[in-house]
Amino acid sequence: MKSTILFIFLVILAATSLCADFRDEMKSWAATKEDVSAQDVKDWVDGQRDAEIDFGSESTYYLTCNNWARYVAVLNDTQFAVFSANSQRTWRTYVGTISGTSITFGPQRYITYNSSYNFDTLNTDVVALDETHVIVAMRRDDSERYIYLFSYEIVSDMVIYRQYGTHYAPEDGATGPKLGRINDDYGLLIYNTDTGNYGTVFYLNSSNYISLYSETSLNLGYKVKDLQFAMMTDSFFFVAGHYKYYDTSTPQNIYGVVGQISGSSISVGNGSLVMQNVSNDYSTLRKVLRLTPTKAVVLFEHMNRDGGGRNRDIAAREVNIYTTTFTVGASAVVTRYDGVTTYPLTYPYLRDACIVNSERMVLFYSYENMDDTKFITLDLTSSGEFEVGPVVEFDQSMRLFEGQVGVNLFQMSENLTVFNYGLSTDNYGRCMTMTHSDPPPPPSTATLLYPVNNATGLPRDVTVSMGI
Repeated sequence: MKSTILFIFLVILAATSLCADFRDEMKSWAATKEDVSAQDVKDWVDGQRDAEIDFGSESTYYLTCNNWARYVAVLNDTQFAVFSANSQRTWRTYVGTISGTSITFGPQRYITYNSSYNFDTLNTDVVALDETHVIVAMRRDDSERYIYLFSYEIVSDMVIYRQYGTHYAPEDGATGPKLGRINDDYGLLIYNTDTGNYGTVFYLNSSNYISLYSETSLNLGYKVKDLQFAMMTDSFFFVAGHYKYYDTSTPQNIYGVVGQISGSSISVGNGSLVMQNVSNDYSTLRKVLRLTPTKAVVLFEHMNRDGGGRNRDIAAREVNIYTTTFTVGASAVVTRYDGVTTYPLTYPYLRDACIVNSERMVLFYSYENMDDTKFITLDLTSSGEFEVGPVVEFDQSMRLFEGQVGVNLFQMSENLTVFNYGLSTDNYGRCMTMTHSDPPPPPSTATLLYPVNNATGLPRDVTVSMGI
């Protein structure tokens, strides 16, 4: 006869206490087990202690069409501006205001930013210099590929178009303009050309007119693409780029460089290796996040082939910043698809990511058809190790526009982020807050009451350290 097995777990409270719900969940879990060890108990408790994400209520704003790219500029701890492309010449813009976990939007502003040219809405970026001034960089969609910078002012919860300035990109034009804030009056523009990578400081005067200064080479080489960067302080920045050389015998590495800003001038160190052997096909450098003034994290997708199969990773690399140099630290695979040679292939794509606090990041990723979408947290601990958190399912179908999804993750304040997105079912943009909380404190010990095989047997109490 099969023995009747009973498990009772008694958590001994040391310096902390656990709620009744936690104890009830432990008992329910135990009831499903036929055999258990002290290590099983510890692993289960660890699994219940992952950081939580609490979603606020969903707020909407109207768009003519939901499959154009959109961008967000954070104005202060409670306000942000949404720029959603309506065509290659027009924006729909809104200012969102957060109160608690709710978001309200001001009136829509429909803006024609230049009636003479079309612009590439996928080669675009935005940044707020202060609470009332936003700069948008766009590449002109023609053979010259000039970069235009537009200034906008926030007035009574509305976005007002003011001025624009033009920057001539050398040689065959520019791709991928990226913007960073230096202070209330100055910002940084970086971009690729067919001959190299460059940075230039720009200035916004009291009349909202933009002046651009001389460009400086970033010393990464013309084959380095997919530029991403982060302002570390108001005088230092870190840039990373993916060396894409279409020769499979050449290593496809990620390189980086530290830059220094003094007034309107830029100086940079020498480019150095961030990550080696990042494959060229199906691999993309996605994001550089600043955790502290001296620590950044590089996020990228990486394809590798093992035995004819294909594995695609979303991966991370720690970067430690010094005055003109950097060193690399921990690395981690955040999530992986173990692929095969059958088609269609479904790989994870990192859609966006942002910092939560000085140790934690939150990532939003999906698969190619966008009907399987997820959040995941990633911590870089004080001991210099990455810890990957639990997957939080989102499961909404979203529209893609030319390979780019119109979603944004951005930090408002410590442990408060916002998710901006659109669904394929209507023409509304959506926003919700995401409040991030630390896990409950762990028990220091647990007493395990082992099962008995008959009514006369006596259980054995064993107290074990949880090792946390």
